[in-house]
Amino acid sequence: MSLCLMLASSMTVLAADTDGEFNAEQYAAEELNTWAEEHGIGVRFENFRITPINDNISDAEIEASVHSYVDMMKDAMDNMTIKVISQPTTLATNSYTASVESMIPAIGWGYIKQDFKATVSSSKISSISLVGRSYDTGFTLGSWEPNYSWYEISSNKQFCQINMKGTINYLWEGLNISKDCTFLDTFKASGSTLVDSNYLDWPD
Repeated sequence: MSLCLMLASSMTVLAADTDGEFNAEQYAAEELNTWAEEHGIGVRFENFRITPINDNISDAEIEASVHSYVDMMKDAMDNMTIKVISQPTTLATNSYTASVESMIPAIGWGYIKQDFKATVSSSKISSISLVGRSYDTGFTLGSWEPNYSWYEISSNKQFCQINMKGTINYLWEGLNISKDCTFLDTFKASGSTLVDSNYLDWPD
């Protein structure tokens, strides 16, 4: 939940975005990113690569499949969960795991995760360090290929965000779909620990 394909020749006109032709990648990215932002979902999509699995699929069928895919993804985001899992702590340094649902409904379930440590005192975050690379858990037909992770601490030191970027590949109604995804988990300092927070609470 980050799992590069070039467009097949049959997709050239479809994805050319000229003369009002349907652009599959642009449509999917704009629709899903707009929907996620409007609903406060901490996931961003980019570099969509949509390829038909064979040359017999018509442009109309491709467009219908892409619309179906986007509708499915909106439903998935509407039902997704984002949670922080606290691990055993050692002295003043807390260990955590950011966990975001990877949104591959109907063909499996799973989470994208990133282990990290944070030092928190008096509801202020003084430091964060990532542990290893992001990884997926659960059972899915889609595959997660981690690219890199990074973190941000808000200017008031009360919030932090863990970003997990990778590529997801899977099949959908006659199409190979590959997209780069950044899964985002937001936390708030509370006393000497972190608690789960909402993307819309980010103050900066």
